[in-house]
Amino acid sequence: MPNFLLKIFVAVVATAGHVVAAEDPCSLEVISRCSKDVFFYAVKPFASTTPEDVEADCRREQKAIECAEHFEKSGCIKGGLLIGMFKLIFEGATNEHLGKCEVGHPRNKDYHNHVKCINKVGKRLGDCMRQMSSIMEASAQQAPLANRVPYTCCALGVYQKCIENTIATVCDKDHVMYARSVIRGIAGDFQDTICAPYKKKQCDSLPKLSLKKAKYPTLVPSLLENLRPIG
Repeated sequence: MPNFLLKIFVAVVATAGHVVAAEDPCSLEVISRCSKDVFFYAVKPFASTTPEDVEADCRREQKAIECAEHFEKSGCIKGGLLIGMFKLIFEGATNEHLGKCEVGHPRNKDYHNHVKCINKVGKRLGDCMRQMSSIMEASAQQAPLANRVPYTCCALGVYQKCIENTIATVCDKDHVMYARSVIRGIAGDFQDTICAPYKKKQCDSLPKLSLKKAKYPTLVPSLLENLRPIG
């Protein structure tokens, strides 16, 4: 092989080793990154306490919400049921974010009044989120389509109970009620509409799932993985 051709061949091979396929903009990893800054102790074992740090958190939350909105508007979510669920959750998250991040707003005051005590169990609260994700991910692998929505709703109930019981070990009832109000602020419309039929009795009657460590730190990619087949 002539010398110049050999050099071209070597250059092409070397370049090929560095080529990385473009990420699918509708992948679950994309929405996982979008949503990690939105939910209660999802990736950090503590919540910010100083006004400066809370302001920085709020900027990250706003970007995360915009990222999720772009994901939905780009056509990454198919089917009326799934789009409805996604919008309910992120509309709730947006409203909760706006209240928490507006200085002087009652939700901003509530946040600062409660966050220091709740931080004592921040890591365990993250475990509550991952438990919920693991239920949805197991449902995606093991449950028939007819049971996917029930498992999703029941997983949300497990999450709320886990959060409340965990906070109750170190804080008073007022802190538990604050945490409940945050969950209700984000997922209340979802709970009151799509999940309304699924109470404790219905959840207890579902077949037990074999749970593994959650792949995703928040409920959103797990919810999409679980419900995409039924739209």
